[in-house]
Amino acid sequence: MIHTYHDVPPPPALQPYVQALRVDPHTDATAASRPCRILPDGGGHLLIQLYGEASPGTLDPDTVHVSVVGPRSVYTDVDLRRRLLTVAVQLQPGGAAALFGAPVGDLADQAAPLSAIAPALGARLGERIARADSAADAVGVVRTALRVQHQAAPSPSERDGLAAAVAHVQSTRGRASVQEAADAVGWSTRHLRSVFAEQVGLSPKRFARIVRIRQAVRRLQVSDPPGLAALALDSGFCDQAHMTREFRALLGEPPGAFARRLKASGESIG
Repeated sequence: MIHTYHDVPPPPALQPYVQALRVDPHTDATAASRPCRILPDGGGHLLIQLYGEASPGTLDPDTVHVSVVGPRSVYTDVDLRRRLLTVAVQLQPGGAAALFGAPVGDLADQAAPLSAIAPALGARLGERIARADSAADAVGVVRTALRVQHQAAPSPSERDGLAAAVAHVQSTRGRASVQEAADAVGWSTRHLRSVFAEQVGLSPKRFARIVRIRQAVRRLQVSDPPGLAALALDSGFCDQAHMTREFRALLGEPPGAFARRLKASGESIG
């Protein structure tokens, strides 16, 4: 199955750093679980997971796992057994570095406890979420904590340029070359690669591949998706063969199989 969430819009002040707050109250934490497929993304997540068999209001902070997940360059399969609640803060590319004031270059396809990156925030979130009475309360705790963190966080000097470079790659559906993205913000390609590596955790080229694949996934979600050849061109691929190779490499299966999996889930994905 493909992992899905219920989206909650982030506050306006956090939108430069946060794409969405995603809430997943698990209906049966003890049931046998099929692996859930998490798709590649270019921003990473702040992930809050509650484990156990009781309601969140009775949990101890030790049952709350708060971690920073770096950008995913390929899909990953996870097992959701024994989770009571997941709150996933989907970050903008560069959002983790900006909010937490720490480079994320080593976090691609990895995770680290938030306490190792922002100790005070990690401890505060764990304790307060363990006392939440509902999923809505947990989301409120996260939103408040991130607003406070945003106000106190240092602002990387290249933040505006990085945001502009990311927007350029996204606006071209991943077709922009590294040189074109660098030219769009007045940087050298060497500087662009350096900033992406430190603040996004991916190379510009890898980021463009993720933009293309996620564009194709979004197109597959519409009520009447295009045929595969048209989908490839609409999503920034050279042709259908190119798209098929990228689906296999980044999503683990060809476009047709992925489309059937998506349809069977009956839900949208982020």
